[in-house]
Amino acid sequence: MYSWIYANSLAEGGAYHQVMDLEPAQCHELLGPLLVEQTLADVPLFGPEKTKLNSVIEKAVTSSAVAGQVVATQTNATGDLPAPFSQVSSVADKLTALRIASKETAPRAATPTVKNLVSVPPGSEPPSKPQRHEQILAEVKGISLLPNQGQALLDHTMLFRAKEGYLFDYAKNSRIVADDPWLRDIWAWVAGEF
Repeated sequence: MYSWIYANSLAEGGAYHQVMDLEPAQCHELLGPLLVEQTLADVPLFGPEKTKLNSVIEKAVTSSAVAGQVVATQTNATGDLPAPFSQVSSVADKLTALRIASKETAPRAATPTVKNLVSVPPGSEPPSKPQRHEQILAEVKGISLLPNQGQALLDHTMLFRAKEGYLFDYAKNSRIVADDPWLRDIWAWVAGEF
């Protein structure tokens, strides 16, 4: 239920990391294990220089520095999303627009594309379907500073697909995942087309 409310908030232009705005009392409780792990990373646990763990852990968990902003937006993107992104309404079309923009902005050698995967050098095996799927998902890594709306779409694709009606209708699901050939193939297999 919470995820659905969050997806609706994102669709209405809500802040991307608003969910992580914790009250100071919650910070210590929720982030305690993370804070302890970070604190103990450089502390000797064994040998003659070992530290008394109880005091180190207590200090890490009760630190007043935690009460501030814990999660900071790392995108800080001031650029705009690609024009086709705002002109289309379906998740598949928006993801396709992001992938196209990624191909245009990313260095060619750093981001392998589906076309690169299909052209297999002689004597080597072609990539498997899961490998091609991973490559398709990795194509958007070329956009390093993605505005919040684009980042939210990437991070919550399945929520937005569910809002479009992604359930048990294979024909509808095939349209909803039109940007992903691997998922389209799965739904074609379910429909008995293979």
